[in-house]
Amino acid sequence: MEAGNYATACPKLEESYRLDPATGALFALARCHEKQGLFASAWVEFMEVAARANRERNAEREQSARNHARALEPRLSFLTVEVAPALRAVSGLTVERNGVRLGPAAWGTPIPIDPGRHELRVTAAGRKPWVAGVTIGDRAEQKLVEVPDLERLPAPPKAAEPSKPKASSGGLVFTPLRVAGIGLGGAALASFGIAAFAGVRALDGKSDWERLCEETTCPTLDSEREREAAAVNADIATLGLIAGGVFASTGVVLFVLGNPNDAEEPAPVGIVLSPSSLRVVRRF
Repeated sequence: MEAGNYATACPKLEESYRLDPATGALFALARCHEKQGLFASAWVEFMEVAARANRERNAEREQSARNHARALEPRLSFLTVEVAPALRAVSGLTVERNGVRLGPAAWGTPIPIDPGRHELRVTAAGRKPWVAGVTIGDRAEQKLVEVPDLERLPAPPKAAEPSKPKASSGGLVFTPLRVAGIGLGGAALASFGIAAFAGVRALDGKSDWERLCEETTCPTLDSEREREAAAVNADIATLGLIAGGVFASTGVVLFVLGNPNDAEEPAPVGIVLSPSSLRVVRRF
């Protein structure tokens, strides 16, 4: 500092004061900032030295610090940050100068500021950030920055309503209900097939029984066996017809209810069958 190299001296004094926050170290730092031309920083530090010296009952240091502060006052520049009234009530409003937050008590109040380039940044919930640069010259000046009402951010797009899958031209959508209906249709065909097979066996057994009775006097052991087998096959055929009818009617109902164009909530998974392709579709 004695050599006039304030750019190197002031950071060293700042570190010294950080390590040992003594009043003398702060006084030396204030004098360095004064020589460096950072009049606002020096003025704040001199005023702090005066207050601490008063508490320490060091009248000489207190008077010296106040004299330095008064000498700087004509050279001070002041910056006033005025926040729009409509913006003050916005949730999450933050006003920063060079990364340091300015509380509401500082809004609209002239605050000493050092020469140089300064950045103001204002943010709020649901609003676009606002940034402005302010340059303070070496001569004392008063500057006012008015923060406007921040522009609102566009509302996030609403999630699109899920569309119902529709049968495409040349294709058929297989919903879960329709798949179940087709499955029951297959079971109906199987039941009808069993009934037909058992019916044929019953008719053949009846024919064999009648043939044996024509050749011999009934009942014989062979004729009774043929008659019982024919009766069992006839019962199986009857049950197959009944089961097939139930499966077929239920399958038709499920297939009709599974129409995707009529469903309020379309199935999340479906199968689209067309003459040239088979596709599995998923609704998101």
